[in-house]
Amino acid sequence: MSRLAMSTRRRERGSMTLEMVLLTPILVGFLGIVVVLGRITETGSEVTGAARDAARAASLQRTPTQAVAVAATTAADLLDAESIDCSTGASVAVDTSNWRPGGWVQVRVSCVVRLEDVAFRYFPGSRTVEATAVSPLELFRGVG
Repeated sequence: MSRLAMSTRRRERGSMTLEMVLLTPILVGFLGIVVVLGRITETGSEVTGAARDAARAASLQRTPTQAVAVAATTAADLLDAESIDCSTGASVAVDTSNWRPGGWVQVRVSCVVRLEDVAFRYFPGSRTVEATAVSPLELFRGVG
Protein backbone atom coordinates (compact mmCIF):
# COMPACT_ATOMS: atom_id res chain seq x y z
CA MET A 1 0.00 0.00 0.00
CA SER A 2 1.40 3.41 -0.85
CA ARG A 3 2.16 6.09 1.71
CA LEU A 4 -0.57 8.33 0.28
CA ALA A 5 -3.23 5.66 0.69
CA MET A 6 -2.15 4.94 4.27
CA SER A 7 -2.16 8.60 5.29
CA THR A 8 -5.61 9.09 3.75
CA ARG A 9 -6.89 6.04 5.61
CA ARG A 10 -5.59 7.35 8.95
CA ARG A 11 -7.27 10.74 8.47
CA GLU A 12 -10.65 9.10 7.76
CA ARG A 13 -10.56 6.83 10.78
CA GLY A 14 -13.63 7.47 12.96
CA SER A 15 -15.40 9.63 10.39
CA MET A 16 -18.24 7.08 9.97
CA THR A 17 -18.94 7.16 13.70
CA LEU A 18 -18.98 10.93 13.69
CA GLU A 19 -21.36 10.99 10.72
CA MET A 20 -23.75 8.59 12.46
CA VAL A 21 -23.67 10.61 15.68
CA LEU A 22 -24.56 13.75 13.74
CA LEU A 23 -27.14 12.22 11.38
CA THR A 24 -29.09 9.99 13.79
CA PRO A 25 -30.95 12.85 15.57
CA ILE A 26 -31.86 14.35 12.21
CA LEU A 27 -33.23 11.04 10.94
CA VAL A 28 -35.18 10.43 14.15
CA GLY A 29 -36.65 13.94 13.97
CA PHE A 30 -37.66 13.42 10.37
CA LEU A 31 -39.32 10.11 11.26
CA GLY A 32 -41.22 11.82 14.09
CA ILE A 33 -42.51 14.50 11.72
CA VAL A 34 -43.69 11.82 9.27
CA VAL A 35 -45.57 10.04 12.06
CA VAL A 36 -47.23 13.30 13.21
CA LEU A 37 -48.30 14.17 9.66
CA GLY A 38 -49.69 10.66 9.29
CA ARG A 39 -51.77 11.09 12.45
CA ILE A 40 -53.15 14.40 11.21
CA THR A 41 -53.95 12.99 7.76
CA GLU A 42 -55.64 9.88 9.14
CA THR A 43 -57.71 11.89 11.61
CA GLY A 44 -58.68 14.33 8.86
CA SER A 45 -59.90 11.48 6.71
CA GLU A 46 -61.94 9.96 9.54
CA VAL A 47 -63.44 13.34 10.48
CA THR A 48 -64.42 13.90 6.83
CA GLY A 49 -66.12 10.50 6.75
CA ALA A 50 -67.91 11.21 10.03
CA ALA A 51 -69.19 14.56 8.72
CA ARG A 52 -70.39 12.95 5.49
CA ASP A 53 -72.19 10.09 7.25
CA ALA A 54 -73.66 12.40 9.90
CA ALA A 55 -75.03 14.74 7.20
CA ARG A 56 -76.59 11.81 5.37
CA ALA A 57 -78.14 10.44 8.58
CA ALA A 58 -79.48 13.91 9.44
CA SER A 59 -81.03 14.32 5.99
CA LEU A 60 -83.10 11.17 6.51
CA GLN A 61 -84.86 12.56 9.60
CA ARG A 62 -88.31 14.18 9.65
CA THR A 63 -87.59 17.22 11.81
CA PRO A 64 -84.64 19.54 12.35
CA THR A 65 -84.52 18.59 16.05
CA GLN A 66 -84.20 14.91 15.17
CA ALA A 67 -81.59 15.77 12.53
CA VAL A 68 -79.38 17.58 15.05
CA ALA A 69 -79.57 14.72 17.57
CA VAL A 70 -78.92 11.99 14.98
CA ALA A 71 -76.01 13.89 13.39
CA ALA A 72 -74.24 14.34 16.73
CA THR A 73 -74.74 10.69 17.69
CA THR A 74 -73.66 9.39 14.28
CA ALA A 75 -70.47 11.46 14.17
CA ALA A 76 -69.48 10.52 17.72
CA ASP A 77 -70.17 6.82 17.12
CA LEU A 78 -68.15 6.76 13.89
CA LEU A 79 -65.15 8.47 15.47
CA ASP A 80 -65.31 6.10 18.45
CA ALA A 81 -65.54 3.08 16.15
CA GLU A 82 -62.35 4.17 14.36
CA SER A 83 -60.59 4.84 17.70
CA ILE A 84 -60.09 8.52 16.90
CA ASP A 85 -59.24 10.26 20.15
CA CYS A 86 -60.48 13.83 20.08
CA SER A 87 -58.88 15.28 23.20
CA THR A 88 -61.79 17.61 23.95
CA GLY A 89 -64.42 15.46 22.29
CA ALA A 90 -65.75 15.89 18.79
CA SER A 91 -67.68 19.06 18.15
CA VAL A 92 -70.66 18.66 15.81
CA ALA A 93 -72.54 21.68 14.43
CA VAL A 94 -75.64 21.10 12.33
CA ASP A 95 -77.13 23.78 10.06
CA THR A 96 -80.81 23.17 9.36
CA SER A 97 -81.58 26.69 8.12
CA ASN A 98 -82.58 25.31 4.70
CA TRP A 99 -84.78 22.52 6.08
CA ARG A 100 -87.49 22.14 3.44
CA PRO A 101 -88.27 19.69 0.64
CA GLY A 102 -85.41 20.02 -1.84
CA GLY A 103 -83.28 21.86 0.73
CA TRP A 104 -80.18 20.66 2.49
CA VAL A 105 -78.61 20.01 5.85
CA GLN A 106 -75.00 20.86 6.64
CA VAL A 107 -72.85 19.18 9.29
CA ARG A 108 -69.46 20.44 10.50
CA VAL A 109 -67.36 18.10 12.63
CA SER A 110 -64.20 19.27 14.37
CA CYS A 111 -61.75 17.26 16.41
CA VAL A 112 -58.73 18.39 18.42
CA VAL A 113 -55.96 15.86 17.84
CA ARG A 114 -53.26 15.50 20.48
CA LEU A 115 -49.78 15.19 19.01
CA GLU A 116 -47.51 14.89 22.01
CA ASP A 117 -48.17 11.16 22.39
CA VAL A 118 -47.25 10.35 18.79
CA ALA A 119 -43.66 11.33 18.12
CA PHE A 120 -41.92 13.19 20.86
CA ARG A 121 -42.81 13.86 24.42
CA TYR A 122 -42.34 17.58 23.94
CA PHE A 123 -43.88 17.92 20.49
CA PRO A 124 -46.28 20.88 20.23
CA GLY A 125 -49.64 20.04 21.78
CA SER A 126 -52.52 19.62 19.36
CA ARG A 127 -54.08 20.36 16.01
CA THR A 128 -57.76 21.00 15.17
CA VAL A 129 -59.10 19.04 12.22
CA GLU A 130 -62.43 20.11 10.70
CA ALA A 131 -64.66 18.82 7.94
CA THR A 132 -67.99 19.98 6.54
CA ALA A 133 -70.50 17.95 4.57
CA VAL A 134 -73.80 18.87 2.97
CA SER A 135 -76.57 16.42 2.20
CA PRO A 136 -79.70 17.24 0.21
CA LEU A 137 -83.21 16.69 1.54
CA GLU A 138 -85.52 14.72 -0.69
CA LEU A 139 -87.78 16.86 -2.84
CA PHE A 140 -90.89 14.66 -2.68
CA ARG A 141 -90.85 13.68 0.96
CA GLY A 142 -92.65 15.49 3.71
CA VAL A 143 -90.45 17.20 6.25
CA GLY A 144 -91.61 18.63 9.55
